[in-house]
Amino acid sequence: MQEIQGYREYMLAVQAALREPPAKAKALLHGLEPKRPAFGEVEQNLIPSAQQINAARIELMRVRTELMQTLSSK
Repeated sequence: MQEIQGYREYMLAVQAALREPPAKAKALLHGLEPKRPAFGEVEQNLIPSAQQINAARIELMRVRTELMQTLSSK
């Protein structure tokens, strides 16, 4: 039961980090990484890579900014 609670707390912390701006989220997620190995192999395989999700957010914001600049220059 304690493992389930630890997993739940970890996932809630990841969710909270991803609600923050990408730069702050990156630091928060980096701080959570040492907790990941405490979970079993199955649980680790179920956890999506929060760093990759955050990197995708950063790329999406960059592309959106580029698109908006292009559209505003026309």
